Amino acid sequence: AYLPLPPTTTRADPIVMRNITEYAAPAWPQNPVRKLSINLIGTYTKINKGYYEAKKQWTGNFTWSDGQELVLNRRYDLKKQIGHGAFGVVMHAIDLQTGESVAIKIIKARNAYTAQAQREIRLLQSLRSLDTENTSNVVELRGTFMYHQHQCLVFEMLSANLYTLLERVDFHGFSLPLVRKFASQLFVSLQFLARPDVRVIHTDIKPENICIR
Repeated sequence: AYLPLPPTTTRADPIVMRNITEYAAPAWPQNPVRKLSINLIGTYTKINKGYYEAKKQWTGNFTWSDGQELVLNRRYDLKKQIGHGAFGVVMHAIDLQTGESVAIKIIKARNAYTAQAQREIRLLQSLRSLDTENTSNVVELRGTFMYHQHQCLVFEMLSANLYTLLERVDFHGFSLPLVRKFASQLFVSLQFLARPDVRVIHTDIKPENICIR
């Protein structure tokens, strides 16, 4: 047998709308079959709600609070956070073996980020070996290690990046002689990357990625 259809209308008649709902399929939120089929993911979430909430909150980032005493790899005494990004955080640390300041890039403890960081390590090591005269202006990678599933890269400590310098002058720009100096050093780096034995394309040149020694 066919159910009679509600009368048609060209306006949003509240009576017609109520009649339409009479023909809608009943909702069975407590139906166990529905919970184990259509609503299966929601069921799992409710079963282990604490786990899913914790999973949402943890992003794989390295956590550290100001004033916390922490030495990584029995060598690097953390002092403060100096940067952050999608990859993780950058920390200022003191190398207890040399007494020098270093910057440690601490990657998120996620497989994809770790794999990307390890590709970066191989690339930087390759660039360093090809830069026999140490004139490429490529940042110096001083070491790497793992800390609680975080891939860590140790760099020489550099000064502010160009974006920070622009902030300090309220984005009014730099003098022409200074711009020429920055540009000439940048061109040296690009010329090195374009060498036939290097052949690397930098796809993220921006003020934040250009640091001052």
